Amino acid sequence: MSTFLTSPALLAGLKAAAEPTRLRLLRICAQGELTVGEITRVIAQSQPRVSRHLKILCDAGLLVRFRERHWVFYRVPLSGPEAELVGNVLQNLAIEDSDFMVDQQRLEDVLAERARLASGYTAELRQPPVSDEQLSTAVRKLLGSRPVGDLLDIGTGTGRLLRFLGESAEHAVGVDISSKMLLIARTNLQAAGLSHCMVRHANMYQMPFTNGSFDTITIDDVLNEAEDPAAAVAEAARILRATGCLLLIEKISSVNGVGDLEKAGPSRWLRDAGLACNTTVLVPEKRPAIVLCLGQKKDAAKRAA
Repeated sequence: MSTFLTSPALLAGLKAAAEPTRLRLLRICAQGELTVGEITRVIAQSQPRVSRHLKILCDAGLLVRFRERHWVFYRVPLSGPEAELVGNVLQNLAIEDSDFMVDQQRLEDVLAERARLASGYTAELRQPPVSDEQLSTAVRKLLGSRPVGDLLDIGTGTGRLLRFLGESAEHAVGVDISSKMLLIARTNLQAAGLSHCMVRHANMYQMPFTNGSFDTITIDDVLNEAEDPAAAVAEAARILRATGCLLLIEKISSVNGVGDLEKAGPSRWLRDAGLACNTTVLVPEKRPAIVLCLGQKKDAAKRAA
């Protein structure tokens, strides 16, 4: 943090934080991603006033602002000197402060309402063919001792893979094109205490990330219903780092031996994207089978072998 300490940005950050309402905003936004409306309800001030405070914090880099369809969300930054400054400021705040205690109760009420809405959407979803425990065990076994690093879950849905791997990730983001699923995932991550994980609205065919951005990419039960699964896997391969791995999880109606596995969609899509499919696992042994395929860029796969 030495560069930041000698920078004018430090003074700007401290000045932005040195106001009671803005300290309250930092405190609640450190607990997850919140909309302007949700923040206004927690702070119990007018939206124009809250928006002015949010802008000051964003201009100083102490909050991150992003748009998701019709909503604007705010959260604290997850990395960089600004994130460290926010962490240091919040660490020294008294937990028993009366304003913060009231804010916390209101925040819990807001999140409970969000959870009720998400549960209504969840009730509409079909039940997965295997339990979370079964799939989590298979995923961890397949990844082995590889560090998760920077994690991306494409078509995150309920955020299941983020919940499995998020705790081991340096940074984690899930993307989905459905606002309903993003609400469910965001609620589940909040409940799991994974505040360093985030979800974003994005199209899996045109990801808003530069080449080689992630160490681990997962796509869980999405591709069989996709219009062009091969294109989605190719796009995932583009943003995969040279030493990273891409995990595909899909259902296959019929599997008769290794030959069928090699011809199955997930293995074929990985090879078409220029990746080596070095491991395939079935979970469980029933129909439809759940197939897990782990792909790596070929140079990395050769070195691993």
